[in-house]
Amino acid sequence: MPKGYRMSQSSGVSGDWSATGRRQGALTNGAASRYIDGMMSDLDTTRKQLSRQLAEGIATDPIGVLPVITALQTETDGHLREAVRQAALSSSWSEIATALGVSKQAAHQRFKGYAEGVANEMKTHHRAAKQARRDGDTAQAAQSTARRDELATQLRTAVRALKDQM
Repeated sequence: MPKGYRMSQSSGVSGDWSATGRRQGALTNGAASRYIDGMMSDLDTTRKQLSRQLAEGIATDPIGVLPVITALQTETDGHLREAVRQAALSSSWSEIATALGVSKQAAHQRFKGYAEGVANEMKTHHRAAKQARRDGDTAQAAQSTARRDELATQLRTAVRALKDQM
């Protein structure tokens, strides 16, 4: 325990790390927030630039730009599903809906199928683990089993969150 710490009955540990209060400074320096804020700003700038480029492409060659837009839509939909899947592990459907700009019911209806995707991915990793064990590849079997177990935990967490909201 760093010098200057003392045990408190309520929270376990209290006190400054030093006379300059490094602990408090470390907790409130905002570096992580600046990183995320900067990343979000970069993403928004990229989105605006892409929108301008697509508008130019539509104006000059609408047929030629269709495959590009279709590919972007497919990729973006995949990112959206994954973001919702990750958000559902720690956020309510109301929070997800607010972030998407839709009602809670609409968000739940649109993305409830993500659980089916997780279940299918679990089956895939279960089968891969069984095959790897048959082939004697214990490292691959362990990796597939670990991923399957991670997905099962995510699914259980999401189910609990849904039950808690009802």
